[in-house]
Amino acid sequence: MLQVVTLFLCLAATQDPLVIKGELKELPAQGKDGPSFHCEGTSNLPNGADLSAYLYYGAIVVGKELFKDSAIIRGGKFSQEFPIFAHRNFPGTYTARLIYDPALQGLGVPDYPRTTVDLVLQIGGAADIDRESKAVREQLIGEIRGLLAIADQIRGKLEEMKDKAQADREALFKTWHEQMLEVRKRVDPRQHPEYYILRLDLMADSGVENLSGILTSSARCFVLNQHENTVEGLTRLRQSCEYWIGEISTPRLLDFSKMAASVEECRSIVRKVLDSPDDPVQPSRRRFLELTAVLDKSVPDDFHEVILGITARAASFFNAVSDKSPDAKKLHADLDGLLQRFASTLSDHK
Repeated sequence: MLQVVTLFLCLAATQDPLVIKGELKELPAQGKDGPSFHCEGTSNLPNGADLSAYLYYGAIVVGKELFKDSAIIRGGKFSQEFPIFAHRNFPGTYTARLIYDPALQGLGVPDYPRTTVDLVLQIGGAADIDRESKAVREQLIGEIRGLLAIADQIRGKLEEMKDKAQADREALFKTWHEQMLEVRKRVDPRQHPEYYILRLDLMADSGVENLSGILTSSARCFVLNQHENTVEGLTRLRQSCEYWIGEISTPRLLDFSKMAASVEECRSIVRKVLDSPDDPVQPSRRRFLELTAVLDKSVPDDFHEVILGITARAASFFNAVSDKSPDAKKLHADLDGLLQRFASTLSDHK
């Protein structure tokens, strides 16, 4: 037995290190073929060895893959396609993760340890991401407004159909239900990987399902001539839709460094207002309120009191500048000091 173990150790010592090299490329749409990502490379693994291949957007979170498959080694090479989008690849940072797992190999493959190799590709810049993100959000908001349009049709028919036969109201219900199903079909996250990237998939899936349920219930009340229940359901639907439209159009910040950057932008705004007292104050004030509104729904609960303090002091400052008050400088120093401390706290938050 000692001789066998010694032989194994000698073989292991002379075995070449595992090599996996590759590159991730973007392939734009061509003709009838949609865009994709292409990963190819080389390895010293034998024919038939298997590399698990995953594609991620942004930070790598296990379970949040955009695509997963297996790349098989053939003649020291491997290749893997990642077809994700239907029309054009969404800008941002993509990572192809290749994993060699000895437990998933067949016979005759050298006994290499489990190895992970990441290949990174950057498409576009921050402006491209902002532009495309806005378009995707507006698309989903448009579909939610489509549900509101159906609700408006129901409300508009309440008095007109009150004394009609139930069969006539059933016919309208069928039409509205089909329109609602078309919305559900169009927002299916499986057809919009951008929803997963922007974390809109739950809203597009279970969120729209919930809104559709309220709409369907309201339409059934319409069929049964239950006027008050119909109005109550449609009112609830509108409130829910407006809430989600606000959430989609101004998403929460999830990164503390981005929260800190927003606070620094607030500091820049009030500094500019102080330095240019003859310029209109309202545009700067509006932008300041937009930033603090997003911060208020982004920061942990412990920081909401700070946001309230900031907005109160900002109101006094902007009013002082508008009124040409000599207190503006003192109010600015107080507000800027609070903003500076808040930005520092967010930057240090783990």
